[in-house]
Amino acid sequence: LVGLSRLAMVNRPMLLGFAAWILPSATVATLFRIEGQQDLWLVAAWLPLHLAVAVGLSRIPPRVGRVAILVAGVAGIGWAVAVNARDVSMRGYDLAEKFGRFHLENVEPNAVLLLESDDALATTRYLQIVKGVRRDVLVVDAARANPGASYGARPLYYERAPASEPTAMPAGPLMRQPAPGESVEPKEWAFPVRMDEVRAGFRRERGIRLRIEPDRLVVEPEPYERRWIAAFVRAQGQRGHAFFKRGDYGRAAEAFEAARKADPETPDGYLLHLEGVSRFLLNDFARAEPLLKSSLRMGLTSRQRVRACTYLATICRRQGRSDEAMRYQDQAMGIVGSDPDLRREFEQFNRPR
Repeated sequence: LVGLSRLAMVNRPMLLGFAAWILPSATVATLFRIEGQQDLWLVAAWLPLHLAVAVGLSRIPPRVGRVAILVAGVAGIGWAVAVNARDVSMRGYDLAEKFGRFHLENVEPNAVLLLESDDALATTRYLQIVKGVRRDVLVVDAARANPGASYGARPLYYERAPASEPTAMPAGPLMRQPAPGESVEPKEWAFPVRMDEVRAGFRRERGIRLRIEPDRLVVEPEPYERRWIAAFVRAQGQRGHAFFKRGDYGRAAEAFEAARKADPETPDGYLLHLEGVSRFLLNDFARAEPLLKSSLRMGLTSRQRVRACTYLATICRRQGRSDEAMRYQDQAMGIVGSDPDLRREFEQFNRPR
């Protein structure tokens, strides 16, 4: 502040130069969110302020200059250590290595592992190249893989199964493609860390989280440790989907509930919706109703919103809440509008049985 005040008195054009440098850099880093961008861009943005600091130090009277600079230096170093030591020090930090081992050590021998996220790719390749872990596994960057590549009879695991592989079944947070004629059950992997342990180890929010909704893309900052929670939610969600498709609504509801409880602050709207649908189909209306209501406040598709409103109308009707049932029925009709497919599904569901 002393340096900036001095510059304002003797060299105001330099302050304009500072603003021309700092403001665009800080604005771009804030508006265009890329992982690690603020850590990198803000370092460049603050560079001119070092000159202001130097000007401020030059204003210290010579008789106390050495002592003042020494005290300021010690205080600055102490503050930097106190604020940043935990985030900078990797001593005893093993969540990243466990993440890579979790993806490598649970797959079959000679498996092909098609990964998309930087987290999984970086940690698995580090372990293979540097530590020699599971070098029999072929790790492939799915985004750069040849679509027509053949891997023979090797087991295929996807971090995100493509639409062209509808028979893929859950294997932990991955999806495993069964061989022709092979019957594969959803396989649950034991996570090496508990989600409460992961939360306790949250560090600075250096990463970003993308949430795709029907009408927008939501970008939020997050600590990298949250990727463990995302993997757990994905694993439970995939298991729930597999059970739901088979009509095993009890196990589906349990899996969706586990996913929701792992991430209570930002639950996945679609999984929340499916948990409510599963509870409805089990006639567990007391638990289905709040779940379906909550899912309506989230980014659901039109088809999912119609289904939620229709199920809520049914619950209210069966419990004698006719006015409330009619409101949900009207809300569903408003969403259906002139869409012929939605109207057909809506009329089919409401047909007397």
